[in-house]
Amino acid sequence: MPDVYASTDPEWFSHLASLVNRPARVAFWRPTYTVPTEISVGVPWFFKQRGAPFIVGYGRFVEHESTTPARLWTKFGSASGAPTQETLLAGISAARKGGATLDTGIGNVTLSDFTVFTPPLTLGELELPNLTGPYRYVPKGNRLLSYAEGTPVAPLPYKEPGPASRRELHGETFARNVGHVARIRQLYGGVCQISGEPILDGAAGDLTQVHHIDFLCDGGADDPSNMMALSPNWHAIAHAPGTTFDWTTLEFVVGMQRFGLALNRHLKPR
Repeated sequence: MPDVYASTDPEWFSHLASLVNRPARVAFWRPTYTVPTEISVGVPWFFKQRGAPFIVGYGRFVEHESTTPARLWTKFGSASGAPTQETLLAGISAARKGGATLDTGIGNVTLSDFTVFTPPLTLGELELPNLTGPYRYVPKGNRLLSYAEGTPVAPLPYKEPGPASRRELHGETFARNVGHVARIRQLYGGVCQISGEPILDGAAGDLTQVHHIDFLCDGGADDPSNMMALSPNWHAIAHAPGTTFDWTTLEFVVGMQRFGLALNRHLKPR
């Protein structure tokens, strides 16, 4: 049966990775009932960091169940990936976008053998595509599989570059509404909403990039209410591991620092 890599909440992973005595089984909760069908007991379930191109660890599939935040906390406690029931509910509410109560129906994948990759593995070095949905299957023979067998393979040897060649590639991507993108860029006229300044003083025209605040791959809306104009540097920061966006204050949280909007003509706090 094929292995899976699935989008992982950074706070869930950080909490479990910080435990000195890791539990025998952990709860990989899902905001909905969606779960891969082609997976069996003992098969690795890899953790892809949400919003970043990293595989940060894995667990082994035990079972899938339909549950609620209240039942999940009663059954797993801090092995649910949160230090308190309130923190768990807040994480589930954020993932569902529309909020959640202790009795909201959610899914859960129970995993054993929680393992951390130090350092994390990049999707690029593994030649794996990014997620366009909640999960993907790992292709048969991919190098990632050896990391769950306890025998990581050595890095690929350096090869002298050969002549350029052409290859036909197939993949999936989101069909973004180009009209929304044009609207946001027109609204801010080449100015980054964080810095409040035009890129290169406008010498090369509008170089802003339109960013989806709640990532499309995590279910974010392709709508102006979820989009903003950023400089390339700030766009990279927005996608960096650990960066979050506080919708209540409209601020990026980077480490211990907060960065608000220097220019805002359309976003509203939630």
